[in-house]
Amino acid sequence: STQSTGGAPNLPGESNYFIPIYGENSDLVSAIIYNLDTGGGQIPVQMSDDQVKWLLATYTDNTVMYGNVPSILSFHIPLMDFQRLYNKGNCVGSLNNTIDELDKPILFKFINTLMPNIKLLTTGHYHENDFCCPGPTRSQLFCQGRHSGYGGYSTVARGSRIIQFSADKLETWIRMEDKSVKDYISVPYNTHF
Repeated sequence: STQSTGGAPNLPGESNYFIPIYGENSDLVSAIIYNLDTGGGQIPVQMSDDQVKWLLATYTDNTVMYGNVPSILSFHIPLMDFQRLYNKGNCVGSLNNTIDELDKPILFKFINTLMPNIKLLTTGHYHENDFCCPGPTRSQLFCQGRHSGYGGYSTVARGSRIIQFSADKLETWIRMEDKSVKDYISVPYNTHF
C-alpha cells in the first residue's frame, strides 16, 4: 500500500511529494518515489532552489527514518544534464528532441553526490525521447519516458517506461503498445526487500 506525502505548501507547482512503497506483506518501507513539479503546459517551466532544498531535506529525513532504500525521482521537464549524458554514449534508446529548457546543475550534483539511494531519475515532456543513460557513478540511471498516450504531439509509436524493483537491482525498459519490449537497462543496489 502507498500514500503520498505532500511537500511544503510554499513550493512552486502542485505536485511536490514523496510516496513510500511498502514491501509485499510488510509494514517496512522498501522503496521511495519522489516527485518535483517542474511545470509545463500552462505552468511555467521551473525548478526553484526551495524545491531542491525540500528534496534534499526530505531525502535525508527519509534515509534516517527508513534506511538506505532504493528510490526514484520523477519530474516532467528533464534537466539539460540528460542530453549531456546522452552525448557521452553508453545509453539505450533514442534522443529525437533536443533538451534545452531546464538547467539546474546543482540538482544533478546533489543526486550524484548526496543522494546515492536515488537509483533512477525519470522525466517526460519530450514525447519522442525514450533514452536511458547510466549516471557518472554508474550506480544511477537517468531516463526519459516516451509518448505513451493519444494526445499531444508526435507520430512515434506509443510506449511506456516500465520500472521494476527486484531484490538486488532496479530494472527499466520500454513496453511498446504492440507489447514488444525495447531498451532494457538495470542498476544494482545493495538493499534487499
